[in-house]
Amino acid sequence: MKYIIATHGNMASGIKNTIEMLLGKRQDVYAVDAYVEDQEFSETLQNMVNSIEDSYIYIFTDIVSGSVNQTVSHMLNDCRIHLITGINLPVIIECILRNKEMSDEEIMAVVEEARQHLIYMNSVC
Repeated sequence: MKYIIATHGNMASGIKNTIEMLLGKRQDVYAVDAYVEDQEFSETLQNMVNSIEDSYIYIFTDIVSGSVNQTVSHMLNDCRIHLITGINLPVIIECILRNKEMSDEEIMAVVEEARQHLIYMNSVC
């Protein structure tokens, strides 16, 4: 399995940095910071996906209606790709720790579990 975090700005690199702080250095996690360098984001992402052979690819994006997610959505004809948007750290870590190909049902369960980590803390104090 390979995991690509693709977001607007430098958020992807920040998330990857945090994951490596918690889980150690990872050779299977990649960050794509969209629109921060001169190279076209979609070209960078496509080159990254093309370089990954014989592996399922979990791609995590930030905003469902954003251009990053829309770009990845056009890549879903590649059956190796699973796209999860509206990401948070718990959902990415859960996928990484499972370290296996997941069925659609398992991915939906991980997403549902991650929703439980979004809490308005003033309501519980």
